[in-house]
Amino acid sequence: MAPERAVFIIFPFIVIVWTIIAKMVFCKSKKVNHFVLFSVYICSNAALYILVEGAYTGRELLGVNDMLEMFADLTFREWIWILCIPSIFTFMYLIISFKLLLLFDKMPDLKSKLMLKRRKTA
Repeated sequence: MAPERAVFIIFPFIVIVWTIIAKMVFCKSKKVNHFVLFSVYICSNAALYILVEGAYTGRELLGVNDMLEMFADLTFREWIWILCIPSIFTFMYLIISFKLLLLFDKMPDLKSKLMLKRRKTA
């Protein structure tokens, strides 16, 4: 898999799917937006780290054992670096997720406004 394809197509698609599924499953919870944004942040940083480390070995995906070995040799400082220092793409994924969450939160208001407009025209 080309790194460009993963960064610009596959990871954003995964973020969109994860946001939609989490919002539908936990629709009654008030903290779901914080949970989704935090999980997108952590998962995107880890996924980008795997992509960067695996991109130098070729264009194919690493095996599961190679990924586990990659994380097994990390020091505490490297773990903090991976999880806490975001990249530009992490911000891009957070913006995509935030916009989707905002759309889902505004959806009942939009539906009620559309229904009022339909009643006024009828």
